[in-house]
Amino acid sequence: MPEPESDLEEERWPDTPPGRLHAMLDAFEVGQAIYVAVKLGVPDRLVAAPRRAEDLAPEVGARPGPLFRVLRLLAGVGVLSQDPEDRFGLTTLGELLVTGREGSLAPRAIFLNEELYRAAGDLLHTVRTGETAFSHVFGAGWMDYLGAHPAANAAFQAAMVARETNWVALTEAYDFHAHRTLVDVGGGHGAVLAALLRATPGLRGVLFDLPHVLAGATDYLRAQGLADRVRFEAGSLLDAVPPGADLYLEVGVLHLFPDPVVTRALGHLRRAIPAGGTLLLAELVVPPGSGPSPAKQLDVRMLYASGGRERTAVEWRELLAGAGFDLVRIEPTPLAPSLLIARPRADAAGGRPGP
Repeated sequence: MPEPESDLEEERWPDTPPGRLHAMLDAFEVGQAIYVAVKLGVPDRLVAAPRRAEDLAPEVGARPGPLFRVLRLLAGVGVLSQDPEDRFGLTTLGELLVTGREGSLAPRAIFLNEELYRAAGDLLHTVRTGETAFSHVFGAGWMDYLGAHPAANAAFQAAMVARETNWVALTEAYDFHAHRTLVDVGGGHGAVLAALLRATPGLRGVLFDLPHVLAGATDYLRAQGLADRVRFEAGSLLDAVPPGADLYLEVGVLHLFPDPVVTRALGHLRRAIPAGGTLLLAELVVPPGSGPSPAKQLDVRMLYASGGRERTAVEWRELLAGAGFDLVRIEPTPLAPSLLIARPRADAAGGRPGP
């Protein structure tokens, strides 16, 4: 019997204040549905052709009925397509969830929707007590947890590496050709460093991060054909930094920490950077005013996850000055982070010791 004619398939929240708020409140379920599809490997199995949920279910270890309902939701928001025979296929959005492809967001879907998702559910605890929800839920800080849980750390590193294709855009904001050696501080598996070395043939790199992070970096950079241009140094930005290079870069590391810890880290950087050297911070900068900004959402993530924060230009300038740096300028980039360019003050050799 054919379905009766209906306009139900066109229903959506109206573009009114209540409708927009409804959509915001309901968004978490869409994120979880994307996570389920990626975790089960559904987008990878739709590359060749659209398929029905009952055919996919035994391959991905799912029940056909529940899987159909999740895929139907994703079709409703444009991540998948759904034809009259209930075959699901990849849309332009869905193509971004195929694993192994350049620019895939599949690793990010996993990273955001496991431990961080559970911690976000306890944001109220953080607001009431000041304790990070992550520590409250898991009994350890975020960074310590990653160090002790290889699977979680692998998911985090995969999400960072997945951003690789974008990082060459930093060269549009700063001339890396003027330098000999770049120390990537907290550089993970080396995705950012690899992009910059490929774009700057005369540059050599030092990849500096915790030992458990560097464990996966050698193979990654060897696969990029760059291992011979990189020196690996294990350590913590909170203890010391390899000295003597003319350029230091950190990408999204300092926002993980509260101000006193950032002051200490910047002190170590100041002592490591020689006169005439440069420090680059690739960080989101919270804009003035009440408009939307990814920095404002990430700031709340830092609040419940690590105890860090996103900062305004004034706050960055003050932190850098306290450690003996002048903030020369802030360059926008085609990426979400801005590039803060700082240089050591001549009258502040060694910087102010951190607490």
